[in-house]
Amino acid sequence: MSSWTEQCVERWKGKLAVVGATKPQPGASQAPEALAPTRQPLPAPPQPVIERPALKLDNGNFVTTSTLTNRTCKWPIGDPAELDFHYCGQPSESGGSYCDAHHRKGHQLGARIPAIHWKSPLTRSR
Repeated sequence: MSSWTEQCVERWKGKLAVVGATKPQPGASQAPEALAPTRQPLPAPPQPVIERPALKLDNGNFVTTSTLTNRTCKWPIGDPAELDFHYCGQPSESGGSYCDAHHRKGHQLGARIPAIHWKSPLTRSR
């Protein structure tokens, strides 16, 4: 299933940069093709991210903060305040902090995180 809808494609088409447009010289007779702007091609839709289930250790428990290693995926699953909080734990094949699926999921193009404006309780309101 692709996450690219017709609406997404149309939005991307509208955002493409116009490059190579030239201004006609006064009195110059140029072919219309030379005056037409050129557009960059649409980027390929991202491949779907297929996550593997969280790894269970030999004792049947999930990977927790105390059992993480430098070779396990550190993608958090659940609420850290809850008892069932754990990590993905799958091998991080690229040598990073996450397995390949979670690395791609965390670095999706176009994914925007809304800005959180935190106001210190110590500041005075004006």
